[in-house]
Amino acid sequence: MENQLLKYLALVKTVETGSFTRAAQALNYAQSSVSKMVADLEAKWGMTLLERSKRGVCLTSAGEQVLPFLRKVLNDHAELEGQICRINGIETGAIRLRRVRAFRSRR
Repeated sequence: MENQLLKYLALVKTVETGSFTRAAQALNYAQSSVSKMVADLEAKWGMTLLERSKRGVCLTSAGEQVLPFLRKVLNDHAELEGQICRINGIETGAIRLRRVRAFRSRR
């Protein structure tokens, strides 16, 4: 994924998880990298997107206005990648695994 899209994803994941630490864990990045990506977006756009506190983060008014567009860009990018794979004859999809408890018979 391109650098700008990674920054968008970092912001969206931070909002979804409510913290830089949990977003970093979900994305397999260092917490400082996720924080830096969000700060880069804020600097580039000249606005504060997240309010930071010891309890986590929440969107500012500007962040609330920008977030739907970021989600759309990320979704459109995923759809584009999927279409490219289909054109090239590559099957894509998601596999979900769930843990099944072993059944023990009592004899």
